Amino acid sequence: MLIFMYCMRLTIPIILVTLMLGCGGSEGPSPGSEEYTSVVSAFYAGVSAMEVGEDLRANAKLTLVTELAPREPAAWSNLALMAMRRNELDVATGHLARALQLDSTNSEILLLAAAHARMMDDDSAQVRYLRRAVSVDSLNVRALFELIELLPEGSDESSSLMNQLVTAAPGNTSVLLKRLQQSASLGTLDLELLDELSSYAWGEGVNEQIDLLRNSAQEEDTAIQMAILRNILLSEPQYRQDLAEVRVSIERVGDPVTRFIRLLNPSSSPAPRDDSLQIVVDQQMVTSDSSQEWISAIALGNAALPAIFYAGIDSVRTLREEAWEAPRVSGHDAGVGVDYNFDFRTDLVLAGAGGLRLLRQDSLEQLTDVTSELNLSTALTGAAYTGVWAADIDLEGDIDLVLNDSESGLLTLRNNGDGTFERAQWFSVDSGIHAFAWADLDQDGDPDAALMDSEGGLRVLANERQGRFISMPNPIEGFTLLDVTVSDSNSDGRIEILALTDTGQILRVTLGNEPAVDVLFEAALHAAGAQLLTGDLDNNGGTDIVVSTMGQSQILLQDHDYAFYSYGATVDLETYALSATRFAGQLDIVGLSADRRPMRYGILTSKGYHWKQIQPRAAQAVGDQRINSFGIGGEVEIRAGLLYQKQSITQPIVHFGLGEQSLADVARITWPNGSVQAEFDLLSDEIVSATQRLKGSCPWLFTWNGEEVTFVTDFIWRSPLGLRINAQETAGVMTTEDWVKIKGDQLQPRDGYYDVRITAELWETHFFDHVSLMVVDHPAGTEIFVDERFAFPPPELKIHLTSELMPIMGAWNDRGEDILEIVLVQDERYADFFGRGDYQGITRDHYLEVEINEETPQDAWLVARGWIRPTDSSINVAISQGAHSPPSGLRLEAQLRDGSWKVVHANLGFPSGKSKTVLIDLAPVARSSGAQRLRLHTNMEIYWDALYTAAKLDDSALQVTHMLPESANLRYRGFSVVNEEDRSSPELPAYDTLSGTAQIWRDLVGYHTRFGDVLPLLEQVDDRYVIMNAGDEMLLQFTEMNPAATDQERDFVLIGDGWVKDGDYNTTFSKTLRPLPSHADPTYDEIPGRLKDDPVYQRYSSDWLDYHTRYVAPESHAKGFAFPNERENP
Repeated sequence: MLIFMYCMRLTIPIILVTLMLGCGGSEGPSPGSEEYTSVVSAFYAGVSAMEVGEDLRANAKLTLVTELAPREPAAWSNLALMAMRRNELDVATGHLARALQLDSTNSEILLLAAAHARMMDDDSAQVRYLRRAVSVDSLNVRALFELIELLPEGSDESSSLMNQLVTAAPGNTSVLLKRLQQSASLGTLDLELLDELSSYAWGEGVNEQIDLLRNSAQEEDTAIQMAILRNILLSEPQYRQDLAEVRVSIERVGDPVTRFIRLLNPSSSPAPRDDSLQIVVDQQMVTSDSSQEWISAIALGNAALPAIFYAGIDSVRTLREEAWEAPRVSGHDAGVGVDYNFDFRTDLVLAGAGGLRLLRQDSLEQLTDVTSELNLSTALTGAAYTGVWAADIDLEGDIDLVLNDSESGLLTLRNNGDGTFERAQWFSVDSGIHAFAWADLDQDGDPDAALMDSEGGLRVLANERQGRFISMPNPIEGFTLLDVTVSDSNSDGRIEILALTDTGQILRVTLGNEPAVDVLFEAALHAAGAQLLTGDLDNNGGTDIVVSTMGQSQILLQDHDYAFYSYGATVDLETYALSATRFAGQLDIVGLSADRRPMRYGILTSKGYHWKQIQPRAAQAVGDQRINSFGIGGEVEIRAGLLYQKQSITQPIVHFGLGEQSLADVARITWPNGSVQAEFDLLSDEIVSATQRLKGSCPWLFTWNGEEVTFVTDFIWRSPLGLRINAQETAGVMTTEDWVKIKGDQLQPRDGYYDVRITAELWETHFFDHVSLMVVDHPAGTEIFVDERFAFPPPELKIHLTSELMPIMGAWNDRGEDILEIVLVQDERYADFFGRGDYQGITRDHYLEVEINEETPQDAWLVARGWIRPTDSSINVAISQGAHSPPSGLRLEAQLRDGSWKVVHANLGFPSGKSKTVLIDLAPVARSSGAQRLRLHTNMEIYWDALYTAAKLDDSALQVTHMLPESANLRYRGFSVVNEEDRSSPELPAYDTLSGTAQIWRDLVGYHTRFGDVLPLLEQVDDRYVIMNAGDEMLLQFTEMNPAATDQERDFVLIGDGWVKDGDYNTTFSKTLRPLPSHADPTYDEIPGRLKDDPVYQRYSSDWLDYHTRYVAPESHAKGFAFPNERENP
């Protein structure tokens, strides 16, 4: 009866669905049963899939939960949320009704119901749901905040709720600002609240704006200054964090329910530590080889377990008694495994008093000393070193080397990608180093460097990309350290620095806006030369620590409360590596005894905890090379039920303990180039290969064709911002205007308008200054084209009228093979005969030879339809190093009468993206009687669909109408499912099927355009633009014209003016969307300063009050699927 009375207050659709649903049934499967395990796995796989943008998988998993446990409201609520994110409101209505029927007093579900009512434009229902949510949970700060915003300011209810909110969210700066706004709107600015706001440690410009607000004299001026203050605060991490606590972004709609409401929840913490584990000497590894100075376990890049290598005075050996000459080495960091030549085999680099050696792995049994082939001076290879480490420092896809010279200190060697190295100066460190760690410490997406200098001080160098690093403040200044390493030791989704002090403390240093230092352990071993190692020794799902000193090691096991406890007595071994060398799933302790003999200790456990090993791999050895072979420098996150863990990728095998969780539901890999990939239902010890897909390719253009919205092509491809040509130079923008043809059957009127849609779906920000449409009527039996090439100088922006297309007579590849069938007609079959090069976008020099019809007139076009797989900034940087051929655009050659070939056009550029047509002028071709043969040369990955010829016609027969949009609206949509027919075909989006709506890229930081009407920004080219983020969609409507005359045919040309900026780590200023682009400055080389000093902002500052008020930052992406509010991490 109570449920029915409450349901009477619901919106009509939810009432009707609720009344049709039955009650009855059990609560669900019992914990410990197979069914319960299936429900837990499906639920958390589904929630994780929602958060990584895989909605189809999420829907399948959560639907399975509703079948196995139909009375669990959390699954129904999450299905409703997902439908709402996809704007499938009718579907959401049913799911939400079921969730409310099962639990009408859960404030999270009630808050979601309020969001549903808002999307249905039912204000009264929205308020009712919020009032109910607040009444059942006085600490639901989001419900409180949203309800306050809907109620009349100054009302008794609003004031009471605000007091309740202040109590529930003490110190929340967004709540403080809301109180300020209310006081100002009621006529009296509360100066005490303003003083409280100014007391926070804000960045530059905030307190200056607070002073302007304090001194505002008029009510109108106060409102403007308040709006400016809010916008400035959006750029402050503390304010954004506080705002996220009380308000969910419009893109997310809401947060999923991450805990069962009726079923028993699994633990979100590691399992209890295994105090009963035994650490025993592996008798099979007892050797008489004493006086060894280094040992390690190295995964060789194949299916075998990691191999143990150890080195002494003059050789390096394996347990199989294989030996190779090597320099004299000593210390934990004297050797490192690295695939330096991208053959997916781990090579061995040794550095010590005897110099530097690189031993290339030719087979499991054979290493070859190739030091002399590295193009390094004898001064470098013969110097005395104390350590060597591996990292892709310039983020262009190969592994570089970091060394410490005993005399001169830190030096770095850049991998040229051709089997050679070159000295480079990346780090400004004025001393030697004793430790080096490489991981994303500030959560901005790129790995940073943590060093311990020769004085025992911590140095942290933040990666500013493009090989630039800046020093960060040292939160533990004054401590003398013995070693540093990195780990997410509390499973909060952040990689922290672990530091061992000379007094035996182990400190956890968390970097960020408010650095934090915690003492993890007070009484660790702390002799000179001590080392820290981390790994899950008992597989309980925690991060254990091994403190290693000469002849002994101390083991600290992490318990379910994330505290560390010493495991019994020390182990008589100096630990050098923790690795599963005997069998997968159980780490061993590998090191040297007191008399320097190689030893291995096995770990015997009684609890039988589960485990997962993941082997990250780049996609393939050729045709990509954007990611180093084993993903070193990336990150892996896994989720097993509520248990979450994260590790940096430092070696080819990443080991996780799962505790009592029998399997990992999902793994998310962030590759070193910033691409993100989620993998579900992984087997233990499974190899995970990087998916090769483009992360940048410009906006996508869709149109209504009379039956559906369908993809046409990509747009404004010609104006990339910050694109690197090589390691030193950034390309300027030659043109910002782009024209693309839309065929008449691709754009049909609907309800009196032409429906055109532009989406942002890749790792990019788009700046649209202008969009307009040309309706082009032309005589029947003719064709129109625009030249859709990317070239320097750009092709003329013009509509070309031609005859009907004439097929070519023959086509051959450069091996003489007949491929006419493939390129005769446009059918989305592409000529692919040139293989793949080392890098994406570049292959061998090759040509396509065609024979054109002898009836083709002299004044004609070669019309070529195809697409390009492009390089990117990082690839361009990589190929500029060492002996690599740069990209070479199309070159047209014509055969002469004597059979020789002459260059007609030397540099034609290339198709500007997907589904593009290029026009090549045949007038300069010296024609002879009979057929004519032509060759298109390039070394780029250009895939031709069809080639034709067409006669040029007088364009006076064209009837062109230029139209501005009648309306332009920006909204959040999500991400299309992308299909790739085969390796020769482009990635084509399917508009009607969304893959997901969650943030899938680490978006460029800055102010983007708010959703809604954006028409005034597009009317003319004036540097006032729509700023689109990934997931956004701009919907344009153009007024329908009268049908074309019966003797005419109609096509369209869409005109766009703007820029594209991608997030590639080597794109100039790629962290942020600034500096703001301007037609007055095509160079794009001005380092971003304050927004208020930007010339575009100064001209149009009011746009940052009216339009650009949506601040995008990557916090939600950085958190991965470390679900919020699961627990308080220690």
